[in-house]
Amino acid sequence: MSSPEGADGREMTYAEALVLGLRRALENDTRVRLMGQYFVGLTPHRKLVADLRDDFPSRVWYPPIAEVAYKVLAEAPS
Repeated sequence: MSSPEGADGREMTYAEALVLGLRRALENDTRVRLMGQYFVGLTPHRKLVADLRDDFPSRVWYPPIAEVAYKVLAEAPS
């Protein structure tokens, strides 16, 4: 089974197409923000999302995992 074709006619995986769409959204609209890093799961394609964060550092945010957030809240002064 072949991969779908992108707008430029080249074949790409679902993960590549997803990240391409996210990249285009970030490029075309400064209001777009991304939260999270697992858009393509824990596959080798996760590097594509890391590249987005490198290219748009102020607009791609990796929130802390819940356990760390609970710890911070527990230690915060009342």
